[in-house]
Amino acid sequence: MRALKIPSLARIIAVVRQEIARVRVEVVRLVLVAVVIVLAIIGGGVWLYGRWAATPLPPVRPSEPPAPTVITKPRWMDGLPIPADDPQPLAVAVSIDNAPEARPQMGLANAPVVFVLPVEGKRTRFLAVFEAGEEQEGKGDDIACDAFACSGLYVGDVGPIRSARPYFVGLADALGVPLAHAGGSPAAIELLKTRAHVDEWYRSPYYRSRTRVAPFNLYGAVADMTTFLSDRNQLGEPRTDAWKLWSFTASVFDGVRDGLAFALRSEGERAFTVSWTYDDHLGSRYVRLQGGQSQYDIGGIRVSAENVVVLRVNAAVLDRVGRLAIPQLDPPIPASLFPRMPAMVLSDGHRYEGTWGWEDPTGEAGLLGLRHRNDEAGDAGAPILLTPGRTWVEFVTEPWGMPGSL
Repeated sequence: MRALKIPSLARIIAVVRQEIARVRVEVVRLVLVAVVIVLAIIGGGVWLYGRWAATPLPPVRPSEPPAPTVITKPRWMDGLPIPADDPQPLAVAVSIDNAPEARPQMGLANAPVVFVLPVEGKRTRFLAVFEAGEEQEGKGDDIACDAFACSGLYVGDVGPIRSARPYFVGLADALGVPLAHAGGSPAAIELLKTRAHVDEWYRSPYYRSRTRVAPFNLYGAVADMTTFLSDRNQLGEPRTDAWKLWSFTASVFDGVRDGLAFALRSEGERAFTVSWTYDDHLGSRYVRLQGGQSQYDIGGIRVSAENVVVLRVNAAVLDRVGRLAIPQLDPPIPASLFPRMPAMVLSDGHRYEGTWGWEDPTGEAGLLGLRHRNDEAGDAGAPILLTPGRTWVEFVTEPWGMPGSL
C-alpha cells in the first residue's frame, strides 16, 4: 500500500495565489464590461436627448374663444330656426301647373310650403310659397342639395307658371304674400287689379322655354320676381314673430307610428291620384307619388315633406268650363261664416285626425287653425303640432273624398 502524498505548504500557497489572481482578472474584466455598457447607455441617452432638444417645438397657438351662442326663433313658414334678431322673411306665392305636360316641374321641391288646389276637370295646380330673395354675388354658395331638396335660400327658376283662380287670390291674401301667375279667370283678374301681383302681361320677369310647348313653358326666377315686386313697393312688410301658419313641436314622436302611408281617392284622371309614403331612413320625410309614380323636380330632386296636411273644402262648379267656387278660400276669407272642416295631418310617421278653420294667425293654432278633435261631436281641441320643415297641404273637395272619418 502506497503512502498518501501531502502537498507542501509552499505548494498550497502558490495554488491559492494563482486562483486569487485568476478571480481578480475575471472581476476586472466584468467591471470593464459593465463600465462599457453603462457608458454606452449614457452615450445613447445623451445622443437621443440632443436629437430631441434640437427638434423645434410646435408654436403655441392662443386658444380660440368659444363660439358665441346664437339665439334663434322659428321661421313663420316652416318653423326652421333663424337668428332672433332677423325679421321674419317676406315671401311670394307662385301658381304652378300640374298638368302631365307640365311635369316635371322646376323648383317645386324647394318650396317651404306648397298648397295643392283643385281646378276644373278634376285636376290640380300648386300654389308654392318661396322666401323672397334677390340674386347677389356669392349667393347660393350656402345651398346644399340632396336627393330630396336643397337647404338654404332658393331664388332660382320655378314653373311652369300658370293662371290664377279667385281662391288662389284668397289664399295669397290670407298668407299676406303677393301672387305670381300668368293671367287667370275673369273673376281672378278683376280681384288682382287691387292687389300686389306679378302677371305675364305686365312687363313680367318671366321667360318662355324652347324645350316645351306653350302654355307649359313659362318660367321665372324667384330672385327676379322679388326684384320686380320690390321695385314697385309690393313685397309688403315683415310680419311679427307671433304670426304663424300653424304651431310646431320641438320634440320627436316616439310612440307607435300609425301614419306611414296615405292615399287620396280621385274620380278624375289617374295622373292626378296622389299618395304619400313615410320613410324614416330618408330623414323622417314623406315622399309624394302622383299617378302611381314618384314625383320628381326637373333637377331630379324627389318631392318630399316633413308634414302632409289634408284639408276638406267645399266646391261648386261655376260654368261650362268647369271653374270652381271654393267658399272656404274665395276672397274675402270670412273666418266666422263657415263651420270647421275635417282635417288630417301626417307628421313624423304619425297620423292626427282633427279639424281646421281660419283663426287669428297670432293665436296658438296659427292661421289655418289645425286642431285635434276633443270629443265625438268633433269640437276643436288643442292645436296639432307639426314637425319643423317642409309642409304640403292637399285641399280636397267632395268628389275626392278621404279615407277614414273624413
